Amino acid sequence: MKLLMFVLLLISTSALYLYIKQKQSINRRNNKHNWFQGKFPKEELIEHYPLVFVHGLEGDAEDWITNNEMDELVWKKGYLSAYVQLYPKKNMWVNGEELANSLKQIYNFFEKELIVIGHSKGGIDAQAALVHFDSSPYVKSVFMLATPNYGSELADLAYSKWAQWLANLVGMKNEATYCLQTSYMRYFRHLTDKKEIIKKNDYFTLIGNDRGKMTSKLFWGGLYLSQYGENDGAVTVKSSQLPYATQVAVGNWDHYSIKQGEKVFEELSSYFNDRKPKNIIPNPMIQEKKSVLFRGGMFQNQHVETFYIDDTTRKFHLNWIGSKESTTLSLISPSGHIFSHFSVSKNEQSFFTNSFNFFISINHPETGMWQVKAFQSLQEGFFMHVFFLSDLTFRINKKQSTFCFNCSIPISSQFCKLCIDHCSQNQRLSSIIVNQTVSEKNEVPIVNQGEGMYYIELDIEGQTDKGNPFQRSVFKTYYIDSEGKMYE
Repeated sequence: MKLLMFVLLLISTSALYLYIKQKQSINRRNNKHNWFQGKFPKEELIEHYPLVFVHGLEGDAEDWITNNEMDELVWKKGYLSAYVQLYPKKNMWVNGEELANSLKQIYNFFEKELIVIGHSKGGIDAQAALVHFDSSPYVKSVFMLATPNYGSELADLAYSKWAQWLANLVGMKNEATYCLQTSYMRYFRHLTDKKEIIKKNDYFTLIGNDRGKMTSKLFWGGLYLSQYGENDGAVTVKSSQLPYATQVAVGNWDHYSIKQGEKVFEELSSYFNDRKPKNIIPNPMIQEKKSVLFRGGMFQNQHVETFYIDDTTRKFHLNWIGSKESTTLSLISPSGHIFSHFSVSKNEQSFFTNSFNFFISINHPETGMWQVKAFQSLQEGFFMHVFFLSDLTFRINKKQSTFCFNCSIPISSQFCKLCIDHCSQNQRLSSIIVNQTVSEKNEVPIVNQGEGMYYIELDIEGQTDKGNPFQRSVFKTYYIDSEGKMYE
């Protein structure tokens, strides 16, 4: 009897193998759909769940194959697979519906439940497909690699008055970056996490905590995000987590290496067949007190920016981001010392792709006014970010019908200019308040001019207790939905 059962199982498995093997010739990259099948595995290993790979922001289905061993490892380990191509600059609503159609086709093709693996925004597109476009029955589980489930502060920054010049120039203000702003993602979480269907599938998250060295393509993004916690150069660890998801690992990956098969497949595959989750104990990140100053705009030929270093600043980093590598920069101290040894790297983190970082760090800087001199013969957009390691920081919080901001230490005086901008979902940006002086109560009004993103931008100047000038920037976003409800 046991021998008969074994023979029947073998026949059934072989028949399934031949059936899918015949179908695969229809669907390997030359089909009319927006997905293609991966390499077909060996016969004896096809009992695994098929794997469906979804790329991220500005990505491509080939990201899992070109300069990546993922496709090869999936084949060697005996997994059926498919690779989906979505719109690289569309939001999760458009891509979610598109992906839902693909998942139904892939499920019908393999006739088995699927495991979906999404990188970065691909994880959000996958969840939108399952929860909002009815593809949950086709999927067993979703693995989210470096997915900004609560958005990325870098997406917020791309829409700020300081950085939008550059974001426009490099083409990074679009539906995809708009929906990855932190307040909009709070809105998405409100619409998504309350649905009962969320319980029908298993969710797993992985995130890295490596943003690379000073010359790496993710270093600046990681430096900026470090004020919000541990991160991979584009997404914070905190943003990647979901209360109902299993956190597989916080590992030594950056935002892009986490999708490399040779680096992550073994960690992933151990969870494909209902492995029990292990307890993740994250390494606490040592938080230094940090504050920022932002400047940005357009120029041609020579341009000069100035900023003050006060007596509370132990060190500062300066990053100038532009669209042209040929720009020349020099940093001049109050005593006239010239620093020209900027580290230059091409920026490939998702929100300022194809721009260039000009980075310099100064330990124990002189107090007083510093200058940055830039030269570029062609018209250029720039975003300058000064990152202070200092006890003098500002925080902004909601208080009933207003936002209030406060300084972390006593100061002798301050003067603050406020801008509030609004950006609707069709990318129309309008200024609501421009350079308005803020009252001594440090209160900022909550403005509502309809659905969309709102940006509170504060430029603060003042003097420390020792009489030294300081400058800081404070940035806050919120989203208002069609019913007038606010998310921050």
